[in-house]
Amino acid sequence: MSIINKILSKKIKSPLSLRGLFPFCHSRESGNPSSISFRGEKQRSNLDPSGFSLIELMVAVIILVIVVLGIFLAFSNAWMGMANARDRTVATNYAREAMEKVKNMDFEMVTNENLGTAEPVGTKFTRIIIVNTESDNLKEIDTKVFWTNRQGQYVSVEPSMYISRTLLNPGVASRIMLYADPYYTVLPTAGTANIIAVIKDINGNTKIDWTGGNIRFRIIEGLDFGSLPVGAYTPGVEPTNGRADTTFTGSAEGNVVIEASVDLPSGGTVSATITIRVTLDVVRVKLSADPYIIKADGTNISTLTAELVNSGDETVEEALNKITFAIDTSGEGNFVDPEGTPLGSTTVIMDPELGVAIIHVKSTDNIPGVATVTASSDGLLSGTVNINITGVATSIFVSVDPDLIYIDDPGARVTVKIQDINGIPVKYTGTINLSTSDGTGFFEQDTGCDPDSLCFNDVSSKYTTFSSNSAGMITITASDGVLTDGSATIDVREALIADTISLTAIPKNILAGGGNDSIITATIKQGSTVISNYSNDVTFEIISDTSSPPSASLFYNFINKGIGPFDVLGEDVDEGKVVVYLSPSSNVGICTIEVSTFNSLGTLIKNTVNVGFYSSEDHIELKAFPSKMLVEGDTCTVMATVVDGSGIPVDYNEDITFTILVGWPKIAKFAATGTSSLTTTLVGGEIPVLLIPQKEAGTVTLKASSFTGMTYITGYLNIQVITALTDLELALEPHIIYDENQVSFDINVQGADLFLNEMQVSWSPDVSETLNTIDIGGDEVYSNVTGVVSGTVVDTVATLPTGISNVKLYFNESMSGKTLEVIFNATSGNYPVEISEMLIE
Repeated sequence: MSIINKILSKKIKSPLSLRGLFPFCHSRESGNPSSISFRGEKQRSNLDPSGFSLIELMVAVIILVIVVLGIFLAFSNAWMGMANARDRTVATNYAREAMEKVKNMDFEMVTNENLGTAEPVGTKFTRIIIVNTESDNLKEIDTKVFWTNRQGQYVSVEPSMYISRTLLNPGVASRIMLYADPYYTVLPTAGTANIIAVIKDINGNTKIDWTGGNIRFRIIEGLDFGSLPVGAYTPGVEPTNGRADTTFTGSAEGNVVIEASVDLPSGGTVSATITIRVTLDVVRVKLSADPYIIKADGTNISTLTAELVNSGDETVEEALNKITFAIDTSGEGNFVDPEGTPLGSTTVIMDPELGVAIIHVKSTDNIPGVATVTASSDGLLSGTVNINITGVATSIFVSVDPDLIYIDDPGARVTVKIQDINGIPVKYTGTINLSTSDGTGFFEQDTGCDPDSLCFNDVSSKYTTFSSNSAGMITITASDGVLTDGSATIDVREALIADTISLTAIPKNILAGGGNDSIITATIKQGSTVISNYSNDVTFEIISDTSSPPSASLFYNFINKGIGPFDVLGEDVDEGKVVVYLSPSSNVGICTIEVSTFNSLGTLIKNTVNVGFYSSEDHIELKAFPSKMLVEGDTCTVMATVVDGSGIPVDYNEDITFTILVGWPKIAKFAATGTSSLTTTLVGGEIPVLLIPQKEAGTVTLKASSFTGMTYITGYLNIQVITALTDLELALEPHIIYDENQVSFDINVQGADLFLNEMQVSWSPDVSETLNTIDIGGDEVYSNVTGVVSGTVVDTVATLPTGISNVKLYFNESMSGKTLEVIFNATSGNYPVEISEMLIE
């Protein structure tokens, strides 16, 4: 205890004296009456220079507290900065992840529907990807990752990039891509979605040079919930530049799985599936703004409305999804309450009433520009709107539409806009004067304004009409003496004089007595230039109708059908074109329509077009003469004939496309083009084309296709190209078995493989006998539950290799004692064999 008392009785030692610590302290003797001093010698003697007083201790503690607080705040800010930097790094990584995902996607699949949903990618981060389609081959991808930091502030990273589609020469087709546009959801009451299938090579390039078979679409699950068009699966849809599409129509709520498949020329089939949801549920957030333009000085507010809509763009009033609003302003604007007071956070989450949520935007920084607002909800497509924030008027913008007119045209529309430094329209009051570079031309006078002037009254744009009697390049200038002038150039040319009538008929063939019409379009031209301002009457007249009795009729439009038929029509032209409709006769024949008009010089010009009335086209029948070719030998004539379901030729006049699917360029080519394709016009339903054999032997697979505007028809043919030493022959082997309703035999293929396209089996029939199944080498190449009668040509897809193959024919009844004639490739090769029980050894 005594030791402790000794310690406490000692003075605190310090090398500093009070005098040294407070240099401003002086004694009375200093002569400074205002200075601070300590009275009495005794008091001064108590200040032992070896210790320090309470005041000194307090000052030291204060200094220590200040230093510690500074260090603590520095550490706190450093940790906060590190945390914010970490969040920004994570958000950037999320954005980079999304961009890499986009880079690895097929160009067609990069859409808002696939990428535009609000995606919670972490406990605090939300990611939105917005696709802006710049053109058919260019898309801008905006990625937004936003969150709220530890200070309660809205923070985001918003990188963007462009992706382009490069049309490269594709390789071998290896897969099919399937997607829906615009939605993977449709309404259950006649809602529709476009279903698109694209053929791709292994590197993702679209097979734009595809010349193979059609793409087949079918519903494999959910047949009760919707439908595809008849014919989408058989015969399918012919691709254009490697792409084919069809339309799905919803009928009841549920999920529908759609498959697209295509046969590859190399063999095998590739397919893909997608799921369409037929529902009335919410699909996306629809965002609108009123107004879309606000002032940078903050004098007005834009009200943004987010609606929850289904795939039919109908508001779903009972939906209660939460809506998150995010704004990308770069300083141009902020979210505010209805009174205009800035909100503490730029992200607002609201429960919408009746499917609607509202937020307000106001400029708070007096900076002109564009504020992009995004409204998102988990699992839905986001909505985006741009709000233009305008500054003061700085310049005039002028545009003309069209920028090429003729002297006798009624004129071009001249639009004058007042805009700020960023090119955003600004309301303006004043007079804008208009002038032309050559002093000619006429402006439609603005009401209440001087000639050649436009009077603005708190509006951002006005327009007038300009016409001229002088040809040449004319510059139109708008000015007011203060703003920067605006100008645009218009090309005025001499008046056109009609000398040509271009005619089209779609379709060129219509079903006799059917419910569809042919649309006859006449286009008035000078050379190849359409005369859009042509005003003289055009007359349509049926000058020939070979149907018996003739009964075709012309109508100006479908509305006038209630008035009655017209054989001769005089009609006004709109934009250089006039359209009439031809209703068919109830009999087969050809109708010739003559179209005529008198041009501005009084000269009569005319043209004719033929439209065929057919019974009912079904497919294209192809036959080769001769049925096979020699390597580097003479040409082969392929005759294409359009036939009905019974194989009877029909009168058909339409474009037809021939394509070599297999065998080009080494085995054969078309004589007319030297390539793998040829398009020509059928006349009377029949036309020949020539094939030239090349240096290699093999099989040429030929396709013919045509489209009437309503019906797509095709035909296929295989032609053997052989060397002079190997002539393809079929020999019947003596191994024939009659076993009740089955007849089997061996066939010996000699010289070259036989690509079997069709077979015909004939016998002396009873009423009820039918052929139901054909099996070759263990593979079923034809099957029909109801069967076909004697002499029917059936389609098969098989290859009989050189050597012996076993063929089995299955009938619905016993064929014992019957003699059969079997013709391989009945229409394209005609290799017959005769089979009977008498040949059995």
